Amino acid sequence: MKTIATKPRFMRVCQRLPYRPGSIRRLLGSLPICLVVSFALAALSPPLAALDDAVQRGTVSSSLEGHQWRISQFYVSNSSWLSTLPLRVPIPYFAFQDGKIEGSAGCGQFTGTYRGTDDQLAISASWADDTKSPCSDEQKDEAAKILHALASVRRIRPVYDALLLQDENAVLQVRLAAMQSGKDLSELHDTFWHLNQLEGSTVNFPQPVINIGEGNSSGITFSTPAYLIGFPFQYHLLTGLDFVAAYEKGGDSKNSNYSQDQQVANVFEGILHKVVSYELKKDELTFFDKDQHPIMVLSSSLNTGIENRKWRIAKYRVDSSDQTDNDGLIDTKNRAWIVFSNGRVDGSPGGGVWGGTYKLSGEELAFDGGFWYEGMWSPEQLDQGYAVSRAFKGERLIEHRGDQILLRDKSGQAQILLVPF
Repeated sequence: MKTIATKPRFMRVCQRLPYRPGSIRRLLGSLPICLVVSFALAALSPPLAALDDAVQRGTVSSSLEGHQWRISQFYVSNSSWLSTLPLRVPIPYFAFQDGKIEGSAGCGQFTGTYRGTDDQLAISASWADDTKSPCSDEQKDEAAKILHALASVRRIRPVYDALLLQDENAVLQVRLAAMQSGKDLSELHDTFWHLNQLEGSTVNFPQPVINIGEGNSSGITFSTPAYLIGFPFQYHLLTGLDFVAAYEKGGDSKNSNYSQDQQVANVFEGILHKVVSYELKKDELTFFDKDQHPIMVLSSSLNTGIENRKWRIAKYRVDSSDQTDNDGLIDTKNRAWIVFSNGRVDGSPGGGVWGGTYKLSGEELAFDGGFWYEGMWSPEQLDQGYAVSRAFKGERLIEHRGDQILLRDKSGQAQILLVPF
């Protein structure tokens, strides 16, 4: 694996405001605002031995070990604010155990060591690219920024359900949010499910797809071709798992199944507000109420096709570049992803958000839609957004390449390469 340097010469500043999920959700929240695009990678982090003067040998805080921590924010050098990582899957995370670190920035792998006392901490870490699905330039930049922040860590401060990693002046460098496997659905982010049992309803459930996203960003959605309803959720150490009011609700009232699907969705909504815990056994997910009665059962969607899976848009067609591969495709430089589910498209082509529908007939995909944007985007992001949108537009033939999918146009010309998240 290719290891990147860990200390930047200077870095791009990119402020991200809360991420918006999809479809009707696009009316809510804000989009990223990228101000300057420049970042260079330099020397490796200082060895741990060099940090012994700052942190004495001892036992690190027990709150750090034995958990996985989502990387929610990190300090941007020469700036007065934190960069907030977008909520996505794979989840950017760290795990600390017995002096060793492992984790990911969402792409590639972090490794390293740490040492500290109850309230002091020093970290030496490195990052390696993913050899199978190489990370984009943006992801490499992000990993290097996180490493730069980690190198400055000298203190650890537990707060509620998070850990604050600070420098020697108590300036926050990295914020780690608690991931409570088995409690907060964090181990199930970006998974798709079928509805098996629902308390209080006698309606059959052949069509609904349940997608578990990431809490307040994309929540949990119930969708059919005729109806969609979505709820953010949150987990508190004291009150547990909590599903709050729906952030989107509606569908195609002209569809013959609209009333029936709406009825099931309303029952689903009522059940969610009773949920306090869940249990995963093999491919079955059961939700329980406060008395530990099972009130909803889901079964895993093991679809190996293009639907009900989250795809990274790895490459797209560009006709005027000498950097294309043998198929005439070029690597995406800005994070791009897409989900096809129940006739709707969700995701981003790298700048802006998708809007549109699709039809699937065998190995033929007809995509009707595009993307739009609000706020400020870099010219590079917008150029990629338009190019990726054009590459998807119209009828496409699906070609399976192992676990990847290549989309071609009717003439056989390659347009898009999709790689599973």
